Amino acid sequence: MKNNGLVRHYRPLKFSAILAIFMLLSLAGCYHPRRLPIPTSLQPYNMETKKDTSEASLPKDTSNTLILTEDEAVRMALSHEIQVEVLSKNIDIANSKLKSAGALNNPELRIEKLQSQDLDGKLRSIEIGLRWQPPTISELSAEKDIARAEVELEKTKLTRFKQKFSAQVRKACVEITNLTELIGIYDKRIKIETSKISVLESQIALGERTSLDLTRAQLRLFRANEERNQFARFLKIQKQNLATFLKTQSDVRIAANKEKPVEETKDQLILAAYQKRPELQEIQSQNLRSQAKYHLEKMKAVPWFSFLEPMYRMDSRNKHDRVDQWGELSVGFDLPIFDLNLGNIRAGKMAIDRDITEFERTRIEIEAQVTESYMAYQDILVEQKKSQKEASSLIANADQVIKNAQQVSVVDPIKSLDLQLEILDVQESLAQKQRRLDTARINLMLAAGIIGD
Repeated sequence: MKNNGLVRHYRPLKFSAILAIFMLLSLAGCYHPRRLPIPTSLQPYNMETKKDTSEASLPKDTSNTLILTEDEAVRMALSHEIQVEVLSKNIDIANSKLKSAGALNNPELRIEKLQSQDLDGKLRSIEIGLRWQPPTISELSAEKDIARAEVELEKTKLTRFKQKFSAQVRKACVEITNLTELIGIYDKRIKIETSKISVLESQIALGERTSLDLTRAQLRLFRANEERNQFARFLKIQKQNLATFLKTQSDVRIAANKEKPVEETKDQLILAAYQKRPELQEIQSQNLRSQAKYHLEKMKAVPWFSFLEPMYRMDSRNKHDRVDQWGELSVGFDLPIFDLNLGNIRAGKMAIDRDITEFERTRIEIEAQVTESYMAYQDILVEQKKSQKEASSLIANADQVIKNAQQVSVVDPIKSLDLQLEILDVQESLAQKQRRLDTARINLMLAAGIIGD
C-alpha cells in the first residue's frame, strides 16, 4: 500500500539533505550478530610452534625413484589434487560475490512532461525525478554478513577435504613403510626356513630325523611364502594409491624417519580441535547466516520507505510568460497490514536455536572423538614402548646365544635356526605394533584437526 505526500518550494540543497538523512537511517547499525562461543577454559594452544622445519627440503628424484617423507608426500599430494583447486575456486567465487553484497540500489532517473509551445523550440515544461528504493534498517550489513558466511562455508568444505585427504595420504605412507619392513622380515624367515629344510634333509639321510620334521618345516616355509606374498600385494596396492595421490609415475619410497610421539595433552588436542575442526567452523558460519536472515525477516514487519523521489519541475505555460519552478518530494511506504511475516520470523528464530543445539552436540562429539583416539593411541604407545624395551634385551641375548652355539660343534644346528626364527617372530610382533601405532597416531591427528600440520 503506497501513500504519496507532496511538499513544494524546496531548494535542491534541502532535497539532498533529506535524502542523506534517509540513507543514514537505512545504514544504521541496529543489528549485530553474535558468534557462538568456543570454550575457553583450556589453555590456548598454538600448533604452529610444533612445526618441524627439518623436512622443508624439496623431494628427491633419483632414476625414476621418488623419495619422500610423510609430510612431503602430504604437501605434494595436496598441491596436485584437482579437488583442492575446485574448492579453492569456489572460495574465490564466494569472495567475488562478497564484494557486491550490501551495495546500495541504483536510483531510477525519470524525465517527464518535456513540452514546448508552438513548435518554437523553447522549453515550456519539464519534470525531472530521481526515484530510489532505500534498504531497510541495516539490510546492507545483513546481506554482507550472509555473503561472508558463504565464504566461510566454502572454506570449511576445503578444510574438511584437505584433512580427510591428508589422512589417506599419511596412512598410505605408513603402510608402505611398515609393509616394507614386514616383507624384509619374511625374506629372512624364508631364507632360514629354506636352510632348515636343507639341514633336515641331510639329517634324515643320516637317520637322525624323521620325515615328520621335514614336512612340518615345509609347511612353515609354504606359510611364510604366502604371508610374504600377501604383504607384497598390499604394498603394491598402497604404492599405487600413493602414486595416484601424488599424480606421478615414479616409484615412490617413503624415507625412514624416527617417529615423534604426539606430545600434546588431551586438553591441548581438544582445544586444537575446537580451532581446526571444520565442523564447528561450519556451524558458526551457518549461525551467522541464520542471524542475518532472521533480522531481514523481522524488518519486513516494520513499516519502511518503499521509495524516495525528489523531483524538479519547471512550467512557463502562462499568459504572463512567467517561469514557475519548484521541487517536490514523493515518499512511499510499505505498510505490513495484511502480512506480518510471523511464520518466516518464527522459522528464522528456530534456525538460530537449531544451530546452537547443533553446535553443542558437535562440540561434545568432537571431544569424545579426541578422547577416544587419544586413549587408544596412548595405550598402544605404552604397549609398544614396553615391548620394544623387553624385546631389545631378549634379541641381544638370543643373538649372543646363537653366536656361542655356532662355535660349539655339538649343538644341533636345527635349534640354532629355530631360535633365529623366534627372534623374527618377536621382530614381526614389534613391526605389527608399530603399524597399529602409526594408524592410531593418524586417527588422533584427524580427530584433533591437526592432520595437515
